[in-house]
Amino acid sequence: MKILAISAALLVTITAHARLGETVGQAQLRYGQPREDLTGPNDKPLIAGGLEKAYEYQGWRVRASYVDGICHRIEYAHLPVDGVPVQITDAEVAKILEAEKGKFSWKEEKSKTPPQFKGLEQGIKGAFKLNKWERSDRAKAETALGLVLKLESRDAEDLEKKLGKMPKPPGVKPVLPGF
Repeated sequence: MKILAISAALLVTITAHARLGETVGQAQLRYGQPREDLTGPNDKPLIAGGLEKAYEYQGWRVRASYVDGICHRIEYAHLPVDGVPVQITDAEVAKILEAEKGKFSWKEEKSKTPPQFKGLEQGIKGAFKLNKWERSDRAKAETALGLVLKLESRDAEDLEKKLGKMPKPPGVKPVLPGF
Protein backbone atom coordinates (compact mmCIF):
# COMPACT_ATOMS: atom_id res chain seq x y z
CA MET A 1 0.00 0.00 0.00
CA LYS A 2 2.87 2.35 0.85
CA ILE A 3 4.52 1.66 -2.53
CA LEU A 4 1.25 2.49 -4.31
CA ALA A 5 0.98 5.82 -2.46
CA ILE A 6 4.61 6.71 -3.25
CA SER A 7 4.12 5.76 -6.93
CA ALA A 8 0.96 7.89 -7.14
CA ALA A 9 2.77 10.85 -5.55
CA LEU A 10 5.64 10.54 -8.05
CA LEU A 11 3.22 10.34 -10.96
CA VAL A 12 1.42 13.49 -9.78
CA THR A 13 4.76 15.27 -9.37
CA ILE A 14 5.92 14.27 -12.86
CA THR A 15 2.60 15.24 -14.44
CA ALA A 16 2.56 18.56 -12.63
CA HIS A 17 5.84 19.56 -14.27
CA ALA A 18 4.85 18.66 -17.82
CA ARG A 19 2.59 21.00 -19.77
CA LEU A 20 1.78 18.53 -22.51
CA GLY A 21 -0.53 16.07 -20.81
CA GLU A 22 -1.97 18.64 -18.40
CA THR A 23 -5.68 19.07 -17.89
CA VAL A 24 -7.51 22.35 -18.44
CA GLY A 25 -7.64 22.80 -14.64
CA GLN A 26 -3.90 22.26 -14.22
CA ALA A 27 -3.14 24.76 -16.98
CA GLN A 28 -5.48 27.29 -15.41
CA LEU A 29 -3.70 26.91 -12.06
CA ARG A 30 -0.36 27.46 -13.81
CA TYR A 31 -1.30 30.26 -16.23
CA GLY A 32 -4.48 31.82 -14.78
CA GLN A 33 -7.82 32.37 -16.49
CA PRO A 34 -7.85 31.79 -20.26
CA ARG A 35 -8.45 34.88 -22.39
CA GLU A 36 -10.43 34.86 -25.62
CA ASP A 37 -8.86 38.13 -26.80
CA LEU A 38 -5.48 36.42 -27.20
CA THR A 39 -6.67 34.36 -30.17
CA GLY A 40 -7.25 36.26 -33.39
CA PRO A 41 -9.41 35.46 -36.40
CA ASN A 42 -6.33 34.46 -38.42
CA ASP A 43 -5.10 31.94 -35.83
CA LYS A 44 -5.52 28.42 -37.15
CA PRO A 45 -6.73 25.97 -34.49
CA LEU A 46 -3.89 23.99 -32.95
CA ILE A 47 -6.06 20.85 -33.24
CA ALA A 48 -9.14 21.17 -35.42
CA GLY A 49 -12.05 20.02 -33.29
CA GLY A 50 -10.14 20.29 -30.01
CA LEU A 51 -10.92 22.64 -27.15
CA GLU A 52 -8.56 25.58 -27.39
CA LYS A 53 -7.58 27.98 -24.61
CA ALA A 54 -5.16 30.92 -24.67
CA TYR A 55 -3.41 32.34 -21.64
CA GLU A 56 -1.23 35.35 -20.93
CA TYR A 57 1.67 34.37 -18.71
CA GLN A 58 4.68 36.53 -17.82
CA GLY A 59 4.78 38.27 -21.22
CA TRP A 60 3.93 35.14 -23.20
CA ARG A 61 0.86 34.00 -25.10
CA VAL A 62 0.37 30.33 -24.36
CA ARG A 63 -2.18 28.57 -26.58
CA ALA A 64 -3.16 25.05 -25.67
CA SER A 65 -5.43 22.55 -27.41
CA TYR A 66 -7.17 19.84 -25.43
CA VAL A 67 -8.73 16.57 -26.54
CA ASP A 68 -10.71 14.66 -23.94
CA GLY A 69 -9.56 17.22 -21.36
CA ILE A 70 -5.81 16.63 -21.95
CA CYS A 71 -3.39 19.08 -23.62
CA HIS A 72 -1.95 17.58 -26.81
CA ARG A 73 -0.63 20.72 -28.54
CA ILE A 74 0.74 23.88 -27.05
CA GLU A 75 2.23 27.00 -28.60
CA TYR A 76 4.44 29.58 -26.90
CA ALA A 77 4.99 33.08 -28.31
CA HIS A 78 6.03 36.36 -26.74
CA LEU A 79 3.29 38.96 -26.62
CA PRO A 80 4.11 41.68 -29.19
CA VAL A 81 5.79 44.83 -27.91
CA ASP A 82 4.28 47.97 -29.49
CA GLY A 83 2.70 45.71 -32.11
CA VAL A 84 6.06 44.17 -33.06
CA PRO A 85 6.61 40.40 -32.72
CA VAL A 86 9.40 39.40 -30.34
CA GLN A 87 11.89 36.62 -31.16
CA ILE A 88 12.25 33.68 -28.81
CA THR A 89 15.88 33.28 -27.75
CA ASP A 90 17.70 29.97 -27.77
CA ALA A 91 17.94 30.21 -23.98
CA GLU A 92 14.15 30.63 -23.73
CA VAL A 93 13.58 27.64 -26.02
CA ALA A 94 15.92 25.57 -23.84
CA LYS A 95 14.09 26.67 -20.69
CA ILE A 96 10.66 25.79 -22.14
CA LEU A 97 11.89 22.41 -23.39
CA GLU A 98 13.32 21.74 -19.93
CA ALA A 99 9.98 22.62 -18.33
CA GLU A 100 8.12 20.46 -20.88
CA LYS A 101 10.32 17.39 -20.59
CA GLY A 102 8.75 15.82 -17.49
CA LYS A 103 10.49 12.47 -17.01
CA PHE A 104 11.62 12.38 -20.64
CA SER A 105 14.46 14.01 -22.58
CA TRP A 106 14.60 16.14 -25.74
CA LYS A 107 16.93 15.54 -28.66
CA GLU A 108 17.34 17.90 -31.62
CA GLU A 109 16.24 16.27 -34.85
CA LYS A 110 19.10 15.17 -37.07
CA SER A 111 19.08 16.19 -40.68
CA LYS A 112 18.26 13.64 -43.37
CA THR A 113 19.51 15.93 -46.12
CA PRO A 114 22.16 14.50 -48.46
CA PRO A 115 25.66 15.88 -47.71
CA GLN A 116 25.81 18.00 -50.86
CA PHE A 117 22.79 20.04 -49.64
CA LYS A 118 23.80 20.41 -45.96
CA GLY A 119 25.06 23.97 -46.42
CA LEU A 120 21.82 25.04 -48.10
CA GLU A 121 19.77 23.38 -45.37
CA GLN A 122 21.78 25.09 -42.62
CA GLY A 123 21.32 28.44 -44.36
CA ILE A 124 17.56 27.99 -44.61
CA LYS A 125 17.27 26.76 -41.02
CA GLY A 126 19.34 29.70 -39.81
CA ALA A 127 17.46 32.30 -41.83
CA PHE A 128 14.03 31.03 -40.84
CA LYS A 129 15.03 29.80 -37.37
CA LEU A 130 13.60 26.36 -38.02
CA ASN A 131 14.57 23.79 -35.45
CA LYS A 132 12.91 20.53 -34.44
CA TRP A 133 13.24 18.29 -31.40
CA GLU A 134 11.81 14.95 -30.41
CA ARG A 135 11.18 13.89 -26.84
CA SER A 136 12.01 10.35 -25.78
CA ASP A 137 8.25 9.56 -25.69
CA ARG A 138 7.98 10.75 -29.35
CA ALA A 139 6.43 14.14 -28.52
CA LYS A 140 7.67 16.83 -30.90
CA ALA A 141 8.70 20.48 -30.68
CA GLU A 142 9.61 22.98 -33.37
CA THR A 143 10.32 26.66 -33.77
CA ALA A 144 8.94 28.71 -36.61
CA LEU A 145 10.67 31.93 -37.69
CA GLY A 146 12.06 32.19 -34.18
CA LEU A 147 8.72 33.62 -33.09
CA VAL A 148 6.75 30.54 -32.06
CA LEU A 149 7.61 27.33 -30.25
CA LYS A 150 5.05 24.59 -30.88
CA LEU A 151 4.91 21.30 -29.02
CA GLU A 152 2.70 18.29 -29.56
CA SER A 153 2.17 14.96 -27.87
CA ARG A 154 2.94 11.78 -29.75
CA ASP A 155 -0.84 11.27 -30.14
CA ALA A 156 -1.74 14.75 -31.45
CA GLU A 157 -1.79 13.89 -35.17
CA ASP A 158 -3.85 10.73 -34.65
CA LEU A 159 -6.32 12.58 -32.43
CA GLU A 160 -6.66 15.36 -35.01
CA LYS A 161 -7.38 12.80 -37.75
CA LYS A 162 -10.01 11.11 -35.57
CA LEU A 163 -11.65 14.44 -34.76
CA GLY A 164 -11.70 15.27 -38.47
CA LYS A 165 -13.62 12.08 -39.20
CA MET A 166 -16.23 12.72 -36.52
CA PRO A 167 -19.63 13.83 -37.82
CA LYS A 168 -20.32 17.55 -37.48
CA PRO A 169 -23.21 18.57 -35.21
CA PRO A 170 -26.39 19.50 -37.13
CA GLY A 171 -26.42 23.08 -38.37
CA VAL A 172 -22.62 23.46 -38.37
CA LYS A 173 -21.33 24.37 -41.81
CA PRO A 174 -17.68 23.95 -42.82
CA VAL A 175 -15.74 27.17 -43.16
CA LEU A 176 -14.20 27.47 -46.60
CA PRO A 177 -11.08 29.62 -47.03
CA GLY A 178 -11.85 32.97 -48.64
CA PHE A 179 -15.61 32.77 -48.06
